Amino acid sequence: MIYEAPSYLSPAIDIAIGLCLVALVWWVRANQDSVFVQALEWKPLEHLGKISYGFYLVHNFIPNPLGKALTLYGGMSVPDSVKITAGAAIGFVISYAVAHMSWKYFESPILRSRRGLTKFFLQYLPENPSQGVPRTELK
Repeated sequence: MIYEAPSYLSPAIDIAIGLCLVALVWWVRANQDSVFVQALEWKPLEHLGKISYGFYLVHNFIPNPLGKALTLYGGMSVPDSVKITAGAAIGFVISYAVAHMSWKYFESPILRSRRGLTKFFLQYLPENPSQGVPRTELK
């Protein structure tokens, strides 16, 4: 749980959080020249948006890379908070790298070939919508 509140306030807090998110999206839409929007257009963040589906698919399969390694092999006594934070950071980097490779070698080539196949098949569809599916719906 992120916040500690009486259970009868939980729905009101959830609604308030949702309304704040709606207000944030509205504000970003209304203030396209703001520094916040410029930060969202930062290239690494844009790339994360492009590979986000691959990141979503792989991030749960990356275990904490540190695990018990520090204790077993290094004989170190590291606080749990450091292990969790460092493990999450390393796991993020690994997930980002795997998602990037997935985008580069699988998803992007498939999307490029799909465009070519669409153009190829469009030449065989009728121009007249009364004869079938209009070509404009398939682009």
